[in-house]
Amino acid sequence: MEIIKAHYGVDAPEKIPFSSRLTHTSRRDITLTTGDPIAALTHWEIPLVFSLLSAEIGLITTYSVFKSINIELSIFLSIIFYLSFLLTNFVLSFLLALIMRPIVSRFSSLTDRGRLNLSLMISSVYVVSANIMLLLFLVNPLTILITLPLSYFLILLTVWYFIRERRRSLIIASCSFALFMLVNILLTVSRIFIRL
Repeated sequence: MEIIKAHYGVDAPEKIPFSSRLTHTSRRDITLTTGDPIAALTHWEIPLVFSLLSAEIGLITTYSVFKSINIELSIFLSIIFYLSFLLTNFVLSFLLALIMRPIVSRFSSLTDRGRLNLSLMISSVYVVSANIMLLLFLVNPLTILITLPLSYFLILLTVWYFIRERRRSLIIASCSFALFMLVNILLTVSRIFIRL
């Protein structure tokens, strides 16, 4: 509260000027009182940013289909596909976060809000990496061998940044990576059975 009073001249986070609250949507009071930096973000912020990125990547992968179509139809289909990719990735990030949340809760000492946000961050990174893998797989199938370890390493660094304990970070990153791989294997197997 002293930081808010020194910087803005007010004694409560609700009294901070509107322009500052508009550009900084997080709840500063949670971070100041609990010391949990990821808990200050609202639950939709993390998946939305990563879903926007995933939708862009998904649109890039479908570009080859749109090249030979009429321009007006191509623009219309691009908008439809972008919105569907955005919504799908957003919902998928939340669903994966609900699966990963018990692991994060078990091995972290964050607040309940911070645990959910960290789970959302982990699942969102994995959704983006799955879209990147699909895009790069179309270019060269061997790029999966680079993308998978990079996504694991990024999650490990992210978890370590918020937890600051090597052993717990390694357990959370490894368990979430195993869940991510299991979900991808299940999706692949289900696609094979659907084609039969």
